[in-house]
Amino acid sequence: MRLKELRKNKGVSQEQVAHDLGLSLRGYQNYEYGQREPNIETILKLAEYYNVTVDYLLEKETIQPLDQFENLKFTKEMEKKANEDYQKLSPQDKAFIARMVKALVDSHKEHEKQDKKNVP
Repeated sequence: MRLKELRKNKGVSQEQVAHDLGLSLRGYQNYEYGQREPNIETILKLAEYYNVTVDYLLEKETIQPLDQFENLKFTKEMEKKANEDYQKLSPQDKAFIARMVKALVDSHKEHEKQDKKNVP
């Protein structure tokens, strides 16, 4: 299961997840470390908590649904890894990413302008 990845992306501790789901800390740790398998009720709670499908949680799907990235909090570790991965790309791939980022920023600015126009 992707529990550790999902927990870190959400920016919460094991203690917080256990508390939020009504589990013991050790019980949650057993699931995250793969020492025990949760029952179906707990799997459903975990999927809902992390806002993912059961298939994604159980690693049956490899692509996280796009709405999962809306509240993604980048940690320093994640930023470092992204930068390391970026450095490995070809100049053409780096240029492509730069164009994509610019397009996203431009789109965001345009949406902000539209939102300001629609405020009474």
